[in-house]
Amino acid sequence: MTRARLNLLLALAVAVLGGIAFWEAWRPEPAPPTLGGPSEDEVQAIRIENRRGSLRLERAGEHWVIAGTPPLPAAKGRVERLLSLARARIERDYPADRAAPEALGLKPPAATVVWEPAGFRVRIGGTDPVEGLRYVELGDRIALVPAYVTEAALGRPEDFVSRRLLPAGAEPVEIRTPQVHLLRSEGRWRVEGDDEVSQDRIQSLLDEWRHARAIAVERLADGKTPEGLPEWQVRLADGRTLRFLLEDREGQPTRLMRPDLGLAYEISTRLQKALAELPAPPEPADAGEEGDTEAADMPAETEVESR
Repeated sequence: MTRARLNLLLALAVAVLGGIAFWEAWRPEPAPPTLGGPSEDEVQAIRIENRRGSLRLERAGEHWVIAGTPPLPAAKGRVERLLSLARARIERDYPADRAAPEALGLKPPAATVVWEPAGFRVRIGGTDPVEGLRYVELGDRIALVPAYVTEAALGRPEDFVSRRLLPAGAEPVEIRTPQVHLLRSEGRWRVEGDDEVSQDRIQSLLDEWRHARAIAVERLADGKTPEGLPEWQVRLADGRTLRFLLEDREGQPTRLMRPDLGLAYEISTRLQKALAELPAPPEPADAGEEGDTEAADMPAETEVESR
């Protein structure tokens, strides 16, 4: 074999080996295994049983509710975490008969979750003492998954209730508290009994209501509320009127109660004030400032465009 041919063969070998090395370096990693449950779009309901209670979540158009009488609006974030749990990443797995279920916290389980209509079911156990992964029984196998993906399934039923004071997408047309009465008429907002309210102050109160969230939500004991509490009302564009009762006692959390839902929303002192009344007007401009100050002394418009 001539030297030229030998050099050519060596060059080809180097090229082939280089190509293989390049492919190994850039070859995409295979997708990690998952629990293999249904996709989010396929799920219409989720059933949960855990050591703190049980509930059933049902899809209602674009939103989710907690089944019952009456149905309660569900917390969007918790529902999304339950949907993702069905396809959680598996770190490793092994046959279920390799370990006693009691040792893994699976007898009884910490929680059982069923996604419908597929009937896909998992049982959630304890955590691995070394890596902190959570044991999940999946048919005849035990999977270990990141513990954080299972936390939503371990909460109280009350934890699944939305903390929003107004339903998602709701459009108020009237707000009434003992301190203020706002009314939308012919597409414009006005303040009853006050002709000197600025547009910014009205809009600020409306925005507080649209985005208001509670610190926590609890069920009313026996579904009853104390008598004589101040009442707040919010009428919505769909015809519903939401009735809130304010419980504000010294040394106790401030709560807004919804008797029709049997719920109490704990709110901050700041939010209570922001929802109950218009914000204070801005400080008047200094007399020494440049420009015409007469406009600053004139009453502002009493109506604002509704959003």
